[in-house]
Amino acid sequence: MAENPDLHEQRMNHSRRELLGRHDRLRLSDHLHVPEEFRKGVVRCRVIYGPEVVSTEFLPYLPLLVKTLRLVVDDCIEYSHKYLDRNNLTQKIDKRLADDILIVKNGFITDASFANVAFTAGKGWVTPDTPLLQGTMRKKLLSEGVITAESIPVGRLREFSRFRLINAMLGFSFPETPVSNILYLYPSDVQFK
Repeated sequence: MAENPDLHEQRMNHSRRELLGRHDRLRLSDHLHVPEEFRKGVVRCRVIYGPEVVSTEFLPYLPLLVKTLRLVVDDCIEYSHKYLDRNNLTQKIDKRLADDILIVKNGFITDASFANVAFTAGKGWVTPDTPLLQGTMRKKLLSEGVITAESIPVGRLREFSRFRLINAMLGFSFPETPVSNILYLYPSDVQFK
């Protein structure tokens, strides 16, 4: 069973409209024919599209183990649509320093390289209102009231005790991780306002 197929379809058609000027609607259900070997367990589906769906592939899902994030400042980064080429995100990751990155743009927390993020101080969960990508699980959790969106300047990180990464594959089940596991390796690059 696909997770949030309607939200994925909306995002795909929004991207086609914004990037390609296409106003016709593609239906994901017309392209999701799951091979027998992928009908059990957790499976990742990748739909590659342009004006039309180019291909659909199914892959075993192997969750990333992320215990540490490193703050990375990039005021020029843009990732408002889900692209096949993610080099502008992945080239910033240095596994010798941390498992993944947490991107700061114009002084505000955005996302990790592959997921949106939510923070808590013990009561309720908040997600940045400045994400790079409007993730489908983030959108679902916001609509259900599980999380709320707020402005999170980088200096606000001190207010929180734990974080979770959020995406369609993780849901809201990613283990809570201490905010102290967010590394400030280059504090001169980050302005705490």
